[in-house]
Amino acid sequence: MGYKYPKGHIPWNKKEKIIKYCIVCNKRFEVQPCFNRIKCCSRKCSDLSRVGAIPWNKGTKGIMPISWMKGKHHTLETKQKISIMAKKRKGEKASRWNGGRTIAKKGYIYILKPNHPFHNYSGYVPEHRLTIEKHIGRYLKPQEVVHHINGITGDNRIENLMLFNNSVEHFNYHRKHKFI
Repeated sequence: MGYKYPKGHIPWNKKEKIIKYCIVCNKRFEVQPCFNRIKCCSRKCSDLSRVGAIPWNKGTKGIMPISWMKGKHHTLETKQKISIMAKKRKGEKASRWNGGRTIAKKGYIYILKPNHPFHNYSGYVPEHRLTIEKHIGRYLKPQEVVHHINGITGDNRIENLMLFNNSVEHFNYHRKHKFI
């Protein structure tokens, strides 16, 4: 039978939709009145509208130049030019290029090796794994674990590294040497 609404009440999904224009691509879209705060037509445009994602949005949330709102800068041609410029500045051409070497939060050093079979999503491989691989002459298996003997994760000398077949052996090693 269904729920009967009080007289004069209109459910939210039956109300007239509000017509809005996306702040990124200027595309027309409709929303329910309860979603009036939505400013973008899609998740992709919403991600672009976040602080720092596009040149005009450097630290000021929600404030855009009038020229962007009028649609002068959001043409497909301009977006393609920006993406081409960004691709030109990758790798050695980038302003913050550091020789393909980076340090992670816990002190692990990563080396850029995009052709390595076990690189991460950015193309980097941990330096301690590369050091062991060079020493034993083969790629490490994904389950193999490299341990830093002195506990300093940035010290990747071969004398300071120990290889375990899996994380269980590594855990047992730590359990045995916990109080020594």
